[in-house]
Amino acid sequence: MSRFLITGAAGLLGRCIVNRLLRDGCEVIATSRRVEKNAFVDSSLLRVLQGDLTDYRFVDEQVNGVDFVINCAGKTTNWGAVEEFEQGNVTTARNLAEACEKRSVKRLLHVSSLAVYGHPKPSDRLITEADPVGQRLLTFDRYVQSKIAAELAVRQLGDKATIIRPTWFIGPGDQVFVPSLVRKLQKGAIWLLGSGDNLLNGLAVEDIARGVVSAATNYECGGEVFNLCSSGDLTQKAFLDMICQHQRLPKVQRKIPLWLAWSYASIIEHSARISGQKTKPPVTRHDLTVFSRPPKFSHAKATAIIGWKPLVPLAEALQQTLSHKI
Repeated sequence: MSRFLITGAAGLLGRCIVNRLLRDGCEVIATSRRVEKNAFVDSSLLRVLQGDLTDYRFVDEQVNGVDFVINCAGKTTNWGAVEEFEQGNVTTARNLAEACEKRSVKRLLHVSSLAVYGHPKPSDRLITEADPVGQRLLTFDRYVQSKIAAELAVRQLGDKATIIRPTWFIGPGDQVFVPSLVRKLQKGAIWLLGSGDNLLNGLAVEDIARGVVSAATNYECGGEVFNLCSSGDLTQKAFLDMICQHQRLPKVQRKIPLWLAWSYASIIEHSARISGQKTKPPVTRHDLTVFSRPPKFSHAKATAIIGWKPLVPLAEALQQTLSHKI
């Protein structure tokens, strides 16, 4: 029986991975700063621990004796001090990599993000894992910089490491992305970016979890990097319309050119930093990329090596998310 350590188990992806492994009959240690056992399926194979991954001793104790480590932990918001990103993303990844190198762990799978590519120039060519990271980074793009640094720390393990770069995802139990959109829609604080006809690159969390588990346990994936993404099957406008219909809100009709929205977000960010604001501004440029980033990423490598492709349409994933208590 394989034993897994899942970090960041309180998050949407972490919970989904833990439950998937438990249903497959695997032994699982789930860790997070804040995690409740009732978030998972009832199983005698599960052990839930609270701990700080910046504490190397805690990390080393939990890594000892496990076969696979899946790192879903990290600072996911795009606003904060340099130290927060360094601790939340880089230090945790480095601690896990060092502990896995010391112990007889078969594989450390690190969940990164498509955001590491930065902001590539528009092109008809699909972006693959061979493309450089950090393209045209924004000023103060601390989130992306820390995700790149975390990948570098994990790569020191060589063939004992695998990196997954997923797009954004939703699913039942989402406590961040869709609930945030609902609150903004209730306030009338969302405009369509451009025409609203652009396809979105989001996925269902269960599709990401399936790819993560497959890559973690596949011998051929050692030392590899995989994009988990889609070519888009739902437009920005259709996505927002579905939320509005479910919440009995008027559909979003107002439109704003992307360049203007980008300029406005830049000014808001700049003002917030000058004033020393700790809380995230109402909108950031990173937020805008979710609804404006072209679905120009390739998952051909994941398809070829682990047989992965998206199975759940984004509309279905959104319906499942909305049907769950928000």
